[in-house]
Amino acid sequence: MFFRIIIDIAFYIFAMFLILCAGIGLYHFSEWAEENSMKTQSILKYAVWFSIFIHIVFMFDGIPFMPLLVGIISHLFYASSIYAYPYFRFLSIASIGSMVAFLVNHLVWFIYFSEAPFSEEFHTFFGFFVLMVWFVPSGFYLTLCGGTDNQMPGLVNLPKSRNPIINFLIKLAL
Repeated sequence: MFFRIIIDIAFYIFAMFLILCAGIGLYHFSEWAEENSMKTQSILKYAVWFSIFIHIVFMFDGIPFMPLLVGIISHLFYASSIYAYPYFRFLSIASIGSMVAFLVNHLVWFIYFSEAPFSEEFHTFFGFFVLMVWFVPSGFYLTLCGGTDNQMPGLVNLPKSRNPIINFLIKLAL
């Protein structure tokens, strides 16, 4: 009885320290992203395209088409926000679409994993969600936490591109 109480107390202390360490790490990432907005933009851009590539690879692995399509569409919404990065407006089409796409993507994959034959394997569920559902939106959220006035510091003027498609995406995102 006494042994179980001590083990439970130790577990909760460990969990509190783990949460504290995660919070400190996220704070430092947010500070780094604030100071290195162009590197952060590159990392987020490559993360979006990597996730889309992995979704396409999963098509050949027997994963149903509908959840994969929803995942690809949600990552395309995230990609539309990258071109105006570090600028961000909460009421723009790209940001509202990204938020809705995140919720729909999360719901679709949750339903898929709750019905999958390997749904009892928590590490499969959690690993997929961290990499394919939460990573990119969390990156956008953390980079916005350190900035002020809906933008990350580092860029004074919005960069113009010679490509009219990119200019259109920037206008769409803002």
